[in-house]
Formats: sequence, C-alpha cells, structure tokens
Amino acid sequence: GSLFSLAIYTATENFKRTSPFADMLPAKGDFFSHPIDSFSHLGHVIRLHEAHKSAEISAKRQRAIDDVAKRTMYRKAHGMPEEQGVMGFIKLKEPERIASVSRGVLEPEAATAPVAKEGEQKQEQQ
Repeated sequence: GSLFSLAIYTATENFKRTSPFADMLPAKGDFFSHPIDSFSHLGHVIRLHEAHKSAEISAKRQRAIDDVAKRTMYRKAHGMPEEQGVMGFIKLKEPERIASVSRGVLEPEAATAPVAKEGEQKQEQQ
C-alpha cells in the first residue's frame, strides 16, 4: 500500500516537472468534485505529453539518419573510403539504402533481383 502510494506520488511529481503540459492538469480538488471529467482531462493531457515525446524522439532519430547520409555524401565528394564505420568497429555497408528507407523511399534490394532472374532462366531451360 505505502510503496504503491509513493510510486504514484513520484510518477506524478516527475510528470509535473518534465512535461510541458503540466499546467493543463486538473486541480487536486476537481478529482473529488468531478472525478469523471478530471480523469478524462488527465487522459487527454497524458496523450498530449506522449505525442510530444514521440515527436521529439522521431526528430532526433531523423537528425541522426540525415547526419549519416551527409557524412556519406561528404566521403564520396572527397574521395574517402565508403566503409569507415561508426566508432571504428561498426561497419555501415549500405548508407544510401539506410537513408532512403528512413525517408520512406523503399528501393528493391539488389540481392532479390538475381534470384528472380535465375528462376526465370531455369524455367526457360526446361
């Protein structure tokens, strides 16, 4: 009982300090006088907070993907080797494909095209 109440208190205080929508929370007294309205309003504020966090995370990921694409273009423009890796040990083999997938432009993989051609050749031989 007491651990649960401390966890709820901690989560509430953390939400109030970190959320840009903390000022939209209903007052404490409203939870007793209008509980249904207060909880629905609380749910709306939590959804706004989660959407805001998701947008920030998505923008951060997109910046990282764009940075990889810019580095690749820089390497190509200056004649540097393609596979330099991240932090010296993680190799990026297809940075263009990674960047195109992040933009939503899906290109067919080169590995699937020869397989389809081989299947067609086998059918022609029979």
